[in-house]
Amino acid sequence: MSKNLSLAEFSVGVLNSFVKFIQASYYEEQKESSLHIVMTLTKVIESKKLRMVKHATPAMLHIKQTIGSDRLKSLIIETMT
Repeated sequence: MSKNLSLAEFSVGVLNSFVKFIQASYYEEQKESSLHIVMTLTKVIESKKLRMVKHATPAMLHIKQTIGSDRLKSLIIETMT
């Protein structure tokens, strides 16, 4: 396994851990940061690299549970524009 892939996998794992401790108010107070987190997770999931997706999917599900699916959909739409 390449060092780049190992580093990327570690980074997504750290992002997953960070997301688990974010409170719902963070997503409203830190909109730009929240947008970047969702954008990064969306790109990882869309890449379909199994080793990366296994870390990104739980983080995205946690965000969905924290802020609700409507707010998550709006953040994903914002990342696409």
